[in-house]
Amino acid sequence: MLSYVFWHRKAPRTTQEKYEERLLAFRKNLASLAPKSFLGSRVQSKGRTVMDDSDTVYENWYPISRSEALIR
Repeated sequence: MLSYVFWHRKAPRTTQEKYEERLLAFRKNLASLAPKSFLGSRVQSKGRTVMDDSDTVYENWYPISRSEALIR
């Protein structure tokens, strides 16, 4: 299994509620279009980490069974 992992944060003018709403919509859309090798997604929010200037940092995990899921 492979995983595509990335960290991100909201833009300063975006509310946390709106950001999370859009993040959920993105994940639902991705799941509906995903190839067979896409195994789902997971999002976790954290306090300060390597991005020290933001209170909330999001960590996304997208496990895949084959790299073809990244090509689509």
